[in-house]
Amino acid sequence: MSIRLRLTVLYSIILGLTLIAFSMLLYLILSQMTLNVMVGTLEDEAKRLLDRKVIDTQIFVYNHQGYRVGRIVLPASTFAAPQTYVQTVSPYGQITSRSD
Repeated sequence: MSIRLRLTVLYSIILGLTLIAFSMLLYLILSQMTLNVMVGTLEDEAKRLLDRKVIDTQIFVYNHQGYRVGRIVLPASTFAAPQTYVQTVSPYGQITSRSD
């Protein structure tokens, strides 16, 4: 095996490992950024719904687990689709309010 072939194989392996490491790093960074943007958008939408007082606190029902669930009254122009369903959950996974 000549020195030229050995150096070519060595540099090809180094380049391949560098590209794989860079690709993995880029993928992890972009997936984390996308997840953060999506979570932020959902949090903003939930805060906007709460600030507009669309949760009817006078009407509560109990779900099958016995938790008190409030009803969300959506304004007609908020969402484009008429069959949109919104529900909010606590950090523990309990449904805190929902739309009809």
